Amino acid sequence: MVFHKNGKSACGLTIVEAVVAITLLGIGITTAITAMTRFNVFASSSRNMTGAYTSVMTQIDAIESAAPFDPLHLAEDGSSDPQIPAVLVLDSDRGGNPLSESVRVYLYKDPKKDPSDPTSDIVVVNGTRTTSVVDVSTVFNSTTVPIRRATVTVSYNYLGKSYSYSMSTVRTGGQ
Repeated sequence: MVFHKNGKSACGLTIVEAVVAITLLGIGITTAITAMTRFNVFASSSRNMTGAYTSVMTQIDAIESAAPFDPLHLAEDGSSDPQIPAVLVLDSDRGGNPLSESVRVYLYKDPKKDPSDPTSDIVVVNGTRTTSVVDVSTVFNSTTVPIRRATVTVSYNYLGKSYSYSMSTVRTGGQ
């Protein structure tokens, strides 16, 4: 509070009080903007992970529903006639290489782009889906039980960081 020569107090802010108030307001606004930016990065990373999960589950569903799968199938003449869908071919039969393909993890609408061009606001996060199939067959009561384990992984980069999502499933012959 400021006092005049006549002893009466003057209501108002000094320049120091005004600077302190503006500084505190600036810190508050900066903190709020930083928090909102971090929330947005977290939300977009979560959307990407959901997109990766969807891509992995699509491939897992294809593996689990591929038919017929009977590696021990015999032809009518008794010769070996394995029935193996392409999605369940072993890595070793592909020269040791897992199946790899490009996938779209997520498509973003970027509001900062030109609104008059309907394609200018699309940002695509691309990734690679890898499907590795290995034989984990076992013998039960002197009979071989054909089992294949498939591991599906989606890897992608977003905001300079690498991410991946992976799941596995097993299939037995005759399912």
